[in-house]
Order: sequence, then structure tokens, then C-alpha cells
Amino acid sequence: MPFFSLPCMFGISNWLSSSSPDRQKKAGVVLISFFLSLILWGLVTLNQTYETRITLPIKVYDIPDTVKVTEPVTHQLSLDVKGTGIDLLGEFINFKPDTLRLPFDRQFFEYPSVPVEIYQQRIRDNLNSQIDILHTRPENIVLSYTPKVYKVVPIIFDTEITMNPAYQLSGPPEILEDSVTILGAREILDTIWEWHTERTPTELITRPQMISVPVVDTFKGIEVSPSSIDVFITPQKFTEKKLEIPIEILNIPEDKHVRLNHQTIRVTCLIPFDQYENLMERSDQFVAQLDFNGFDPLHPQVIPRLNLPNSIFVSSRRPLDVSFVIVNR
Repeated sequence: MPFFSLPCMFGISNWLSSSSPDRQKKAGVVLISFFLSLILWGLVTLNQTYETRITLPIKVYDIPDTVKVTEPVTHQLSLDVKGTGIDLLGEFINFKPDTLRLPFDRQFFEYPSVPVEIYQQRIRDNLNSQIDILHTRPENIVLSYTPKVYKVVPIIFDTEITMNPAYQLSGPPEILEDSVTILGAREILDTIWEWHTERTPTELITRPQMISVPVVDTFKGIEVSPSSIDVFITPQKFTEKKLEIPIEILNIPEDKHVRLNHQTIRVTCLIPFDQYENLMERSDQFVAQLDFNGFDPLHPQVIPRLNLPNSIFVSSRRPLDVSFVIVNR
């Protein structure tokens, strides 16, 4: 049980109240003497000299935009100090600015490792003037950095375009700015040859329009400009159509005849809705072509080339290739 517990205090109080005036007077003298001796002991103790260690964090500020810090600065200084108990107690209770702030000046430009003595006065300003610094660790403040450089790289469009199922792009997205400028450490930029837009889907697009898409900006230590690019999107409504495309063979010698295991190719395609009637009127001109000059009797399988208008998108074809046999007439 603690010495100054409530029962104990009440017991002393009751004892004093029930004691004679002489006994109360003597007890008061004892208590006063006890507290005076305690105060004197504290004063003597706090006025003695002690050695201890203080940790002083470091922060480098005003780092130029043209510099990339590649290794962290020395995070803190460890100071072996000497002073009276009262000065050291005040240092721990009411520490002055608890961080050593150092500007990124010519010292760091000229030397990546700067001796601590250069900043001795700044360190002293962070301590009580009555405290002596015996030793500082480490002896140097290290800051490794590299100059930043600019590089222009092409932009790759990776954004997912959101459209209704009946719509397709009539052509690839038209990127108005085909490159971005990146800023960073040379050794990092030397490994980068292209930049990408973010993959996040766009809002629903149902008509030709200009959209702004963000570029990737998540690489630590690399700045990119611009932060977004303008892209012209041309969606178009399509309808699905199944076609039977005949196969024709070009450049057959007069003394040769070619037999194919398939005479047509079944094609499923997407046709622009506003061009459907016009294209269907010319569907008899749709062909799949083979060139006899490309035939190799040792490899009797060839892939016909579909000869269709550019506005028609083929989603599937069967078969993909055909087999041939060359017969002399």
C-alpha cells in the first residue's frame, strides 16, 4: 500500500486531532522539516552535472525542383551532452525547435556528405545555452541526389472507351497531343520510352466528341506534363450481318487447275447502320482472294485474304484457312 494512501492520511489527521497541542506542534515541525529536506535534496541533485544523449531529427528544406533526392538524408543526429540536472530537465520538458532544419544550399550542391561542424551554430541554437556538446554522431550529414532532366516520349492511348453494344469506333481515337514531357532523374528516364493514359473507363459515348483523358501520374519521383490529353472519339452505330464470301484464285496458269476443300468463307461482320443498304447492294463484289504464285505444294494450306470495304469490321470467319490441290489440265 502506498505510504500516502487515503487511510494513512486520515489516520494521521485523526491522530493529530486527538493529540495534545504539544504533540501536534512537534508533528508540524517534523513535517515541515521533511518537506524542506526534500526540497534541498532536489536542489542539490538538480545542480549536479550529468552527461546524457539527445536525439535531434534533421529536415532538409528548399530542395530545388531540378533535383531528385535518391537516398534519404541522414535522419537524425545523436548528441552526447553535458549540463546540470536542471538544464537537462528543462531541455527534455521544453525542447526548443525539435528538428534541425537545414537549407539545401551550395554545401549540398558541392558535396553529398557535409561535415556536421558547418552547422554547429544551428545545432547550438536548438539547445539550452548552458548545455555543452561533447560529441555528435554521425560526423557527416549525407544527402545523395541527382539532377533532374526532361524527356519527351510518345503517349499510348490505353483508356477504355464506353459505348452502347450497338456502337463501335469508326476509326482509331485521334490523339491531338501525341507526346508528353516527363521530368525526373536521368537514370530512371533512360529506361522510359513511352507513356500511357490511365485505363479508367470513359463516360458513355454515343456521338462523335472530344474528350479529355488523364495520363498516368503514379510514378514516384517523376513529373509528367500535361496531366491530360484531348482525344477525338468517333462512335458509329453498327448492325451485325452474316455473309457467305466466295473464294477466287488469281494468277492460275492455263495448264493448271486448283481444287479447294472450301469454296466460300462464312463471315460474321459489323456494318455501319447508315451504310447498310448501300453496302448490301454491292455485296456481290465481296470476295476472298488467293494468289497462285504464293502456293507451296509442300504446305497445301493457305489463308484467303478478305477483300471487303474498310468500313466493315469482321468479328469472325470460318474456316480460317483452306486446303488446295494442284492438278495439271
